[in-house]
Amino acid sequence: MSNYSITMLLSLLLVNSTASAWGPEGHAIVADIAEAHLNAVAQNEVRALLAQEGNSNLDDIASWPDQSPPKTPQTAPWHYVDIPLEESQYNANRDCPQSSCVVAKISTYAQKLADTSLDNRSRLEALKWLVHFIGDIHQPLHAENRNDRGGNQVSLTYYDKNTNLHSIWDGAILEHALNLHLGPHFSFNHALVRQAATDLDNAISNEDRNTWSQSGLLNSIDNTAVTWAEESHALAGIAYNSLPSVMNDHWEDNYQATVWPVARKQLQKAGLRLSVVLNEALQ
Repeated sequence: MSNYSITMLLSLLLVNSTASAWGPEGHAIVADIAEAHLNAVAQNEVRALLAQEGNSNLDDIASWPDQSPPKTPQTAPWHYVDIPLEESQYNANRDCPQSSCVVAKISTYAQKLADTSLDNRSRLEALKWLVHFIGDIHQPLHAENRNDRGGNQVSLTYYDKNTNLHSIWDGAILEHALNLHLGPHFSFNHALVRQAATDLDNAISNEDRNTWSQSGLLNSIDNTAVTWAEESHALAGIAYNSLPSVMNDHWEDNYQATVWPVARKQLQKAGLRLSVVLNEALQ
């Protein structure tokens, strides 16, 4: 087997065996919504950073942290925060040992992106992590601990596909709602996903837009990331409690109708909040 084949195999194993919030389409939607709201300075900075690797859009790199490398056993815990489902608040000592969770890493990489003393390669890597992690923290099953690996151990059949609860939230909910489909090796139709992102962005009310886009996020990123984690954690119960005790023929339709509005709002929030952080870090 060639080195390339071995790398691809390891990549697929890691992506499928560890939590990867939203999946490629969801992370791309978050990135696309954010990119639509970058100011001119941030747009230019983002394009210059992305151009180092021949990319031009944030959705090109939004799922980079789920690849192997950089996703390794060491970095896997960075994608989530284990707040016990029965608790209501984040506790750093309990939920983020050695600062190895998504709450701490958002702060770390936001500060690195804003640090103009760093070389552009380091700032590009910070951009990749930050875009991804702000998506991760808005996925409710990435902010809870029910001793089932974020729902990965809750096996289900969803619209005739054998899967698990975490994977349903990663992609099945939004794919079903937006008629999106993953291709080989987790590829996706960028044009269709960008249109879906535009539609979701346009559907945000002015009131929500103003609330979610408040300035000053970068200066308070430590506390802000905690707030986002607790907000997502409060929604995690919906993922479990909306499951029926008996899986009848139409349970998926009822579940989809209940949870898609939750997932949709989290994608919208993540996109707008990411745009604020990027605008402030790249000013």
